Amino acid sequence: MLIESTGGRDFAVSISFRGFLLRSGALLVASVSAVLVTSCSLGSGAPETTPAPSPPPSGVEVPNPKDASAVDVCELLPAQAAQGLGLSPEGKKSENSLNEDLAGNCMWHTPDGAIAVGLASHGDRTLQSYYDNSADFVDFEKLDIAGYPAVRANTSDPKSDGGCAIFLASKSDQVVQSMSIVPTADINSVDPCDLSKRALEASVASWPAAN
Repeated sequence: MLIESTGGRDFAVSISFRGFLLRSGALLVASVSAVLVTSCSLGSGAPETTPAPSPPPSGVEVPNPKDASAVDVCELLPAQAAQGLGLSPEGKKSENSLNEDLAGNCMWHTPDGAIAVGLASHGDRTLQSYYDNSADFVDFEKLDIAGYPAVRANTSDPKSDGGCAIFLASKSDQVVQSMSIVPTADINSVDPCDLSKRALEASVASWPAAN
């Protein structure tokens, strides 16, 4: 096993993950909505104008795009890859009951249940939106994971609370979130951000190609 941790902890992983999704996964919904609904209305009799070409969905280039939504969320991390991370081979789906707009996630745990890794696919979301709002995160870093652009974006310090979320652009308008939760007592031996990154490295190649 690649991950060692002490057992016997009452660790509410699923609840913590869902809470973290709300804190770091949902990016400024109000400001995004404002952009979507802002428009300019021409008065009666105004000359028609040719609209400017729409910008691409994302300013971030994604080579070899994948469609993570084409498979069940619990198939995003292959069983062999999960075991290689020290996790149980089968993940468990957990719908987000706090916000139906957030995608369901799948959780994989260490055999003792102390450490968890969760993956979730978010459509109609771009990596550029995280870049544009980088100031809103306490912990922020641009990454390259297996040739795909990604970003570590957390509203709290992963070294303090043991939770770390990384978002990978699987295609121009889709990101896949990898979230690891480690008990604070184990942070010195297990880096939650490294675990989130390794989960994406071990899984992205298995996702279907985007059409």
